Amino acid sequence: MDASQPSWLRVRIVGRLEVLSPLHVGSGNVVPTTRMGKDGQQTEPTLVNALCRTAAGRPYLPASTLRGAVRARLADADTVNRELGVRLFGTTHDEDGQMGKLRFYDAVQTDDRQPDLRSAIAIDPLFGVVEAHKLFVRQVVPPGCQFDLTIEADRVDAAELMAVLGLLDTFGRGIGRGIGAGKSKDQGLMSWQRDRVEVIDQVALAEWLRHDTATALPWSTLPVIPASAQCAEADLPGVEFSIEFNSPWLVDAPELHRAKSDEEEHPPDLEFSRLADGRAWLPASSLKGWLRGRARRVMMTLFVGNGLGPELAGNNVDMLLKDLFGATDQTSWLLVSDALGDIKYSRGHEQQFVAIDRFTGGSSEGALYKVHAAPPCKVGGRIGWRSTPDPSGDWRLALLAMVARDAMEGDLVIGWGKARGYGQGTARLRLPDQPEDRFCDWPALAEWLGEGDQFEPHLQAFRKLFHSSTKEASHA
Repeated sequence: MDASQPSWLRVRIVGRLEVLSPLHVGSGNVVPTTRMGKDGQQTEPTLVNALCRTAAGRPYLPASTLRGAVRARLADADTVNRELGVRLFGTTHDEDGQMGKLRFYDAVQTDDRQPDLRSAIAIDPLFGVVEAHKLFVRQVVPPGCQFDLTIEADRVDAAELMAVLGLLDTFGRGIGRGIGAGKSKDQGLMSWQRDRVEVIDQVALAEWLRHDTATALPWSTLPVIPASAQCAEADLPGVEFSIEFNSPWLVDAPELHRAKSDEEEHPPDLEFSRLADGRAWLPASSLKGWLRGRARRVMMTLFVGNGLGPELAGNNVDMLLKDLFGATDQTSWLLVSDALGDIKYSRGHEQQFVAIDRFTGGSSEGALYKVHAAPPCKVGGRIGWRSTPDPSGDWRLALLAMVARDAMEGDLVIGWGKARGYGQGTARLRLPDQPEDRFCDWPALAEWLGEGDQFEPHLQAFRKLFHSSTKEASHA
């Protein structure tokens, strides 16, 4: 078969996408809903970022979103792949723009599972507390749901078809490869399952035109067609981590709050975030917030200790951290996934508290409240970066190593109740040459970083950045 000539006049790829992590592809609309109030009795109205839905109410993935997600997986650093991208996806970069060969169709959810509500908050990086009026709620498609996906193409040769199949196989592989909102937090991950590849060639079409155009098009199923991974972008670098909580911990999930009932007169006022099967779930936003706050503390200590005022040092540090953690106008370089537990809990750790009047020292009237927290357990996830660090020296790696040391030495405290002993954990990392079930502590990581002075260039880059930034800031 000559791959340089069109092999088929028309090709149809049929398969399924399965959701691996909470997925939100928004319609741009907000819909009203209600959630439990703080008193546990009344519901209060709230606005929720809505999913894209069909007229029948089923969530769907727009064809444009799918097309962009597949196109982003094509490595176009060399001329061959750039030309392949133009043929498959088209281009509008100049006056001679052309239409691509691929046609994507909206992928509609096939099962009847209803979307979940997922809430998130903004954490003040300086004080580590929730910022006022920064709670938002969005609808998400839960893991396990499936979407039917159909892709068609005209005049495709064997090499082009194998390339498209290879790009589809990259779904669900690597950190930061999700669809929709929260890609830097590893949300929207999906896996691809190919069902069949159907084609129409020149001979079949000619026979159909001559004899029976009243019937359906003469599709035939290809028995075997391999996928090519040569044109796919390489997986983003990253490592796995685990967090061992040695105390109860709680990241509140307002969508799990319950009203008082005859069966449960005093339901918990705070509920720990968890999946539908009971596994504890540490949201990536909470972990990323701690990482950012800790990194800010490290850099502020260095800048203020070198003589800069707190305000000037803070502005300078926030500008530098933008390169690492992103902002509303800049994508995050650091990629952090949700951390999930491996144990399914029917019930967690319940505890009652009472607020103390700070003037009288007695209990405040009506201030008794109950929390339902995750018990001490282990959770795990992935952390990575959007581009390969500069081997000659990358200050971001040096800063992350300092933050990792704090987390691996037991300074990691996340979620509600920090002053009450909640949320205390210790982090571990799995090095590239370690087995899947082996995670190292800080001494082992420090030894690995220092082998052959491989990490020294990154420390030098950090020192250079620190001194140059301090000098510029002091002259400002």
